[in-house]
Amino acid sequence: MGCGNSAGALVQVSGTTKMSPRVRREVPFVFLFKESTGLPLRTLLTIQPLGLFGLGPFELTLGFSIGNETACAIASNSIFITGGKIDAIQKEVKEIIISFETHTCIFFYHSDMLLPRYSHVLVNISQHFFALSGVSLNDEVVPQCEKYDLAEKVWTPIAAMPSKRMQCAACAFDKKLIYVFGGVEYGSINVLSLIHIC
Repeated sequence: MGCGNSAGALVQVSGTTKMSPRVRREVPFVFLFKESTGLPLRTLLTIQPLGLFGLGPFELTLGFSIGNETACAIASNSIFITGGKIDAIQKEVKEIIISFETHTCIFFYHSDMLLPRYSHVLVNISQHFFALSGVSLNDEVVPQCEKYDLAEKVWTPIAAMPSKRMQCAACAFDKKLIYVFGGVEYGSINVLSLIHIC
């Protein structure tokens, strides 16, 4: 499972990668995406194999910025990253979705989300991704949700959340239900304790 926050996105998966030809068995890797602090904006990718003495970490500087407060989810051998914001020059809220193939270390761009957002949550069920709530333009917390069909490469709106929230968590159950819990209201320290089933 992956999560997004202001410090970057941290994801753990199992597999092998062409960047480490000495690895011949399935091992867990941690992928850390972290934004640079200076200009030009870049994302630093650190790949750390776990449990292998003397191997790694590998570090790459990407030629673009993923942004902060993104959301991510894992499907097959890829990490999917959505949304985010860039604060350095002017606040830019992003609607992109990109995937990072962990075995080849290649990025792919997909169709943009319908609504730019950050501090949201992303859930994967089969070949569909669900982007839920979060903060959109003008720092507005939104209840809107949308679904991405990986095969058709298209986003469609789905029912909105009963209460808008940011920095919440979510998980899929039985490939049919999504449980959303926690989160906060923007500009407030009130923690939302409700659990919603989408």
